[in-house]
Amino acid sequence: MEKIKIKSYKSSWSNSAGVPYISAKSQRPYAMVMIETAEKTSLGGNKISGFANAGDPHLNWNVGEEHTVFLEKSKDDKYTNFRVPKESSTGFDARNAQLEAIESKLDEILDILSTKKGTEIDVNQF
Repeated sequence: MEKIKIKSYKSSWSNSAGVPYISAKSQRPYAMVMIETAEKTSLGGNKISGFANAGDPHLNWNVGEEHTVFLEKSKDDKYTNFRVPKESSTGFDARNAQLEAIESKLDEILDILSTKKGTEIDVNQF
C-alpha cells in the first residue's frame, strides 16, 4: 500500500469515441480513473490508472487530497494501476492492527536501545 497525493484527476464512463466502458464479465458500466500524483510512486512515474463502479468512493476524490492505494504494474509493464483497499474488510483491519502493533514494538525497542548506548543489551527483554 502506498499513500498518494493527487495532482490531477480525471474519470470517464466512456472512451474518446463516446462508447461506454462495459465490463465483459458482469455487463455493468464502469469508469476509468486516471490520476497524476504529486510525487513519483514506488513503482516509478507519477501517472496511475484504475477502474470504478457507481458508488465507489474514489469517484469523488479531488486534487490535493491524499489517499492510500495498492499499486501494481500492468502485465506488459507499461502502466501503473491502482486499487483502493476495502477499509471495511476484515483482512485490511487485521493487517492494519498487526502493523500498528509491530510499529509500537519497534518504537519500544528503539527507546530501549537509545537509553543503553554503549552497554550490553539483554535481547530476551524483547
